[in-house]
Amino acid sequence: MWAIRDVLEKYPQRCTNVGIYEDAMFSIAAGMARRGLVPIIFGIQPYLIERTLEQIKMDLAYQKLGINVIGTGAAVDYSKYGYSHYCAEDVGVIKMIPGVQFVAPGSAKQF
Repeated sequence: MWAIRDVLEKYPQRCTNVGIYEDAMFSIAAGMARRGLVPIIFGIQPYLIERTLEQIKMDLAYQKLGINVIGTGAAVDYSKYGYSHYCAEDVGVIKMIPGVQFVAPGSAKQF
């Protein structure tokens, strides 16, 4: 998560790095959303959608809880690390879940 190191340092009470436990990251965000917060999740795309799909469906979508997910490294951007880092299907998969909205802003202002 060195891409957001400055955010982690500037807001230690408002953000945390849960490491490689993306499944829990979505469940933690669901708990925060249940308390009225609007969490933002950040990670590399290959690990954000398909590996956490069950948490997205059960913890968020079916309960109609809102969070924002920011992914980096879509499709084959990290392909040099092997097939585990491909995510060409992620957009199609996420759009199939009722209640999930997929948006691809091109800048921080659009987000």
